[in-house]
Amino acid sequence: MKKWRSARVVFLVSILFLSVYPSAFSAETIWPDRNNPIIVDSTDRKVMIYTEVSEKNLHEKNPHWGVVFKDGKYGDKAILKAYANHLAFHDALVQIGAKPGNNLTKDVLDVPVEGDILQVTATWSGLGKELSLGDIFYDETGKGFEVKFGGNRKASEEMNTGCITCLESCWIAISSNAQYPNISSTKRAVSPNSRFMGKADILPAGGSPVILTYRLVKSVAQHLSPVVSTGWLEKNLKMPGLVILDTRKTSDYEDGHIPGAVNIPFDSLSVKKNDLNDELPDDSVLVSLLSEAGINAESKVVIVGKADNIAPELGRNTRIAWTLTYAGMKEVAVLDGAYNKWRDDKRPVSTEAVKPAKTEFKPEWNRDMRVNKNDVMARKSSVTLVDVRPEGFFTGDKKIPLIERFGHISGAQCILSEHIFMPDKTFKSSEELKELAEKAVGKDKDTEIISYCNTGIMSSVGWFALNRIAGYPHIRMYDAGLQEWGRDAAAPMEK
Repeated sequence: MKKWRSARVVFLVSILFLSVYPSAFSAETIWPDRNNPIIVDSTDRKVMIYTEVSEKNLHEKNPHWGVVFKDGKYGDKAILKAYANHLAFHDALVQIGAKPGNNLTKDVLDVPVEGDILQVTATWSGLGKELSLGDIFYDETGKGFEVKFGGNRKASEEMNTGCITCLESCWIAISSNAQYPNISSTKRAVSPNSRFMGKADILPAGGSPVILTYRLVKSVAQHLSPVVSTGWLEKNLKMPGLVILDTRKTSDYEDGHIPGAVNIPFDSLSVKKNDLNDELPDDSVLVSLLSEAGINAESKVVIVGKADNIAPELGRNTRIAWTLTYAGMKEVAVLDGAYNKWRDDKRPVSTEAVKPAKTEFKPEWNRDMRVNKNDVMARKSSVTLVDVRPEGFFTGDKKIPLIERFGHISGAQCILSEHIFMPDKTFKSSEELKELAEKAVGKDKDTEIISYCNTGIMSSVGWFALNRIAGYPHIRMYDAGLQEWGRDAAAPMEK
């Protein structure tokens, strides 16, 4: 009789489990619940926590609180109320190997959170899939979400706010959103970074369980993010192996630059060859320039140009990133907002010219990143061509004098270069750029893509956004672009 009762209890628990948790996942998975609200998986480097939807904050906007421990000081402000203790969550992230940034304090303002990047997904009963934070949280300003392990264990323990994930950078939260900087509570009340709210048409009803999974996806202690903020760069000016490459004119560099930056003007790295503008310099010239700048294959290079306009200046920054990657460099980033934002953020400036010790740069050429006209001719029907110019140029209403014909390469898709950046000339969020990419080239990451523009500057913006940010690995650049294609009457174009 006892054995029958035990079997019956196990059967009923199993039925309850399958009714509560998503059918798309194996019943063998151990899920967190109210009694066991946090599960650590060191093998897959993920932490799962049990939360419930707050009915009130599902419908009312708030400037800060996303996921908060229910017994914390701000538990009633959260969109998702966690049953996992915030300090236990911190320790769980450490257990899976995540490294905290610990770069924020109450007085360190207008700086984004640092720390290892966490991919956060949500699921619940009957959903059958995982959704991103951008899928379940509304962001009024629209920069999106890049959650990092801020750390802040001591402050979190002392303040007992319970904050597990704040939706802007936060000096108390265990994790927070690096898309928005840390600001004072006074500023948050008067002029917040943004306002957030649960998406009531997506999330289940108030009180319903939602399982959040935090996966460790990248260690910023080891690798550069493709785009770095002015706050991150100021904090890491002394990082071993870091080279800040200022590609502005020498006169601009001499007037003021980021401390420690070396100068190689853009025109030295993008030259006129064979009657074509903005071509790569000869291999030997490029190697010599990088060696003279103190760069080797192991350097971590942050590119700093200008941001007075999108075309060509922001394109020049990504063009240098493409050039260095072509030469085999693995750690290359672009300063978000360029030198303009560094200056506007009132970061330190130096007028002392830097003369680095010469290195011996040893290239590992990635020749397949670049295609020529014959390659495009042969493959245009089997690849996705992406035109990265303003709309009027794509439609054939405008052209620059250098280009002989109006319109675009037949069959090309258009990603408007101006849609890649925010009004302040910083990049849009990774989630926004991924959505933009999916609309233009589809969701298949194995898609073969060729980007082009007029001369090979703005096409690098497409390469950078699609490859470095959105994660499409098979993208090449036709750097000669329409200046070459338009001269050949046999090369098809359309409006």
